[in-house]
Amino acid sequence: MMRCAVFALGVIALTLAACSREHADWRTASGADTLEAYDRFVRAHPEGELAAEARARITQLTEVRDWQRAVASGSAQAYRDFLRQHPSGRQAEEARIRIDNLTLRGAAAQVPPTGAGYAIQLGAFSSDGHAREAWQRLLASHAGTLAGLTPLVVAADPLYRLQAAVADEARARELCAQLRQSGAACVVVLLR
Repeated sequence: MMRCAVFALGVIALTLAACSREHADWRTASGADTLEAYDRFVRAHPEGELAAEARARITQLTEVRDWQRAVASGSAQAYRDFLRQHPSGRQAEEARIRIDNLTLRGAAAQVPPTGAGYAIQLGAFSSDGHAREAWQRLLASHAGTLAGLTPLVVAADPLYRLQAAVADEARARELCAQLRQSGAACVVVLLR
């Protein structure tokens, strides 16, 4: 009986030591808040109570790193690479808009300007209906910013761009800045 009690106490002591070590390692990893620190934590505690949280943070930090690389490159290919790695990430819609915008710029470079105005582009969608549904959602959450604008859905096989015409480039930039500040995707485009 005494041996069982000593053994049980030993198991409890080991468990507490392991738990204490995991929490100490977690404080170190979360304090550093780097991919490397969380990777070390997961390697040391792959089945620990905080392993899932560490893996989630690794996913977030990886997306941030990959987004920064795509933005630094500024190329359509870099944004496509980002989308392949993070198709449902926080920046996925912004990446799609930037790809679309870069494609438009490439096409615009081949066509002389017609003197048309500017628009804000709020997304690229798989159907006209999805674009219009997105407009309703955006209008509900950004009514003050989008007040007075009319949605324009532009078919650009295979996507449908959601845009809204504005008076001039300065107004388009102002609106996009406001929308991006509240987490919405937006880029300024030249209307043709």
